[in-house]
Amino acid sequence: MKTIKLYEHDAYIKEFEAKVIECIPVKKGYDVILDQTAFFPEGGGQPSDQGTLNGYPVEDVQMMDGEIRHRISEELEPDTYVKGKILWDKRFRIMQNHSGEHIVTGIIHNRFGYDNVGFHMGSEAVTLDLNGTITAEQLDEIEEKANEYIRDNIPIKAIYPTKEEEETLEYRSKMEIERDLRVIVIEGADVCACCGTHTNTTGEIGLIKLLGLQAHKGGVRISMLAGRDALDDYHNKHKQVVNISRMLSAKTGQVDGAVKKMQSDYETLKLNMMERTKELLEEKAKGVKEGTSYLCVKENLNGNDLRLYVNLLMERCKVVLALSPGKDQGFSYIIGSKEQDCKGIGQKLNQEFNGRGGGSPQMVQGNLQGTYEEIKELFISLL
Repeated sequence: MKTIKLYEHDAYIKEFEAKVIECIPVKKGYDVILDQTAFFPEGGGQPSDQGTLNGYPVEDVQMMDGEIRHRISEELEPDTYVKGKILWDKRFRIMQNHSGEHIVTGIIHNRFGYDNVGFHMGSEAVTLDLNGTITAEQLDEIEEKANEYIRDNIPIKAIYPTKEEEETLEYRSKMEIERDLRVIVIEGADVCACCGTHTNTTGEIGLIKLLGLQAHKGGVRISMLAGRDALDDYHNKHKQVVNISRMLSAKTGQVDGAVKKMQSDYETLKLNMMERTKELLEEKAKGVKEGTSYLCVKENLNGNDLRLYVNLLMERCKVVLALSPGKDQGFSYIIGSKEQDCKGIGQKLNQEFNGRGGGSPQMVQGNLQGTYEEIKELFISLL
């Protein structure tokens, strides 16, 4: 027998009683099949419900071979009756997000003719993929229109058209329908085949926030949140803005300007630091006698500054090895010379000190594992 899908007829059922038809041992627990259920099985981009059966946590709900299977850790006897409880907060958030997605996708389909070719409710956001492109400005307009539908508090209805009615009914569909057709109708906004759970009215969604837009497989991917999830997202981001405004001594509405000024000040400071570092390295290089045959130095410098220092020393030395302390007691290294082939020296150092790196005959760079004294000793022996 087929399990009666209580969630299709009343998405607000929080508790129910059902008869155990079968309890199937599986690798991690038991799959329970009931005569009726309010648990929605994962499908169509919507995650499964969570809750309990006779107090045992329902970890997952899947549709397998036409049967709805509830995964629990304990065995339930067939032909006994159980009490099911839905984790309502999660269910209602899903209903708000799913209903919000219908409105957004419906608006886009009606305005641009694009189809929803992908839909997923993730832990951080809902994503919907469209087979066409829209601009950031159009996204703002879509969000405003979507929230107008929420303010109008329009009923969200599920209808089951007959085969004859299907012939004339215009509706969206994300996939080929192989079973009895169920269509969600939001007057003016959307008419779409869907098996998921939804709020009774658009007003219960509360809020729709479109978070972002990115190119995806020739179309676009929109990230969004609705209802309590959208409100939680706003609260979290508002707290961050308030904290940042305090750190920057700026009003919350002026944070972006304060950050831009900080970035500009940082870039100016970085350029000044680069100039001062260059001047210091030039003075330090002048302390090396011109015509020196070889030199091995250890300096705590970043990659760009270390390369600059080697270039300066190459004007005064035939071969230069510069080392800078790195991770795990190793070193970053650069070998430079206008007269000798540095690649051969680098290969020998890499072999001996478990190193990695490469470059040109004039300059090689990489990483070595060893002590400064050991590396210096081998370097000198190779000249």
